[in-house]
Amino acid sequence: AALAGTSRETCTKVLRDYADHGLLSLARGRITVLDPERLRDAAG
Repeated sequence: AALAGTSRETCTKVLRDYADHGLLSLARGRITVLDPERLRDAAG
């Protein structure tokens, strides 16, 4: 979150939203990008 210039809560919310849409997989200490192309589009 600090690297992105946002709060930890906001970062967690955005990551969870991306995971709910099947773009990421979240595990303890690990983020796996499942669909890089769609993630790029979603991130703008």
